[in-house]
Amino acid sequence: MDRLLQKKDLRRRVSAQKLEENPMVKNSSWHHILKHERQLRGWSQADVAARVGSDPKSVSRWERSLAFPSPYFQQRLVDLFGKDAQALGLDERETSIICWRPCKVRKEPWSSLLTG
Repeated sequence: MDRLLQKKDLRRRVSAQKLEENPMVKNSSWHHILKHERQLRGWSQADVAARVGSDPKSVSRWERSLAFPSPYFQQRLVDLFGKDAQALGLDERETSIICWRPCKVRKEPWSSLLTG
């Protein structure tokens, strides 16, 4: 059992070292940086969520750029990773974020709207 844990730990450290040496991270957008920092520490999305007081779905949405963390969670992420907002890419919000909200569907036919 100890041998299995040692192998797992070694794989995690080698993976973290590869991530650390990745030059692409410097030119990445905020959601890639967030994911990189999480993976660098060997944390799951649930781990990050628990540490900042959020839920794993929100962390997943942040990492996929489907949502942007509120100022409260931005500060929690800055504190968690020990980096400033600029280093995490949180100081410049990208315009490519998808904000999807379901439409309200009208039940009455369009003709009733036209006739008054």
